[in-house]
Amino acid sequence: MTTEMADSESESRNWDGERIARSSIIEVIAMDTEIRDAVEREVACCDRLRSAEIRVTVQDGVVTLSGIVNECEDELAALRAAERVAGVDAVASELAVRSRDPLERCDTELARDAAHALALNTSVPRHRVQIEVSRGWIRLKGTVDTESQKNAAADAVSSTLAGARGLVTLIDVKPLVPPLNSQ
Repeated sequence: MTTEMADSESESRNWDGERIARSSIIEVIAMDTEIRDAVEREVACCDRLRSAEIRVTVQDGVVTLSGIVNECEDELAALRAAERVAGVDAVASELAVRSRDPLERCDTELARDAAHALALNTSVPRHRVQIEVSRGWIRLKGTVDTESQKNAAADAVSSTLAGARGLVTLIDVKPLVPPLNSQ
C-alpha cells in the first residue's frame, strides 16, 4: 500500500504519490483483521465446510481463500460465504479440491476438457454444440447438419471421459438443405 515514507513520521505515500495519514493505514489493517475474522466465522458456520482446511487472508478488502476442500461444490460454498461478509471487495480462491477417488474429477475440469476437445475438432461446427456437466455426467446438446458431425462431437468428448460417470448425446441433426425426393 505504501511505497515510501513521507516527510513526516505520521504520513506515508500511496502508489499514486498521495500522502496518507498513518492513522488511515492502521484503520485499513484493523478493517482487514475484522473482515478476516468475520469470513472465518462465516466459513465455520457453513455445514458443508466443517471438514475443510481453509485459511483466510485479507489485504485491502480482498479476501484470499487457500487450503483444501473435499468437493468443487465446497469451493463454491466457501466463495459464497466470503462474499456474504460486509467490507469484502473481492474474493480469490487458491483452494485445492481433494479427490476421494484418484480417477474422479470435478465437473469444472470435465467441462473444461470437453470444451477444449470440441474446439480442437474441426468437423464439429463451432458454437452449435453445448456442453453441460452435472455430477460427473457430460451432456452434449445442440443441432448439427449431419450425423457425422454429431458422431464427431461425441467421439471428441469421449476422449475426456476419464473420471466422468458417462456421456449423454442429445444433439439433433437437421440438414440445412432438405434431401431431394427421388421419384
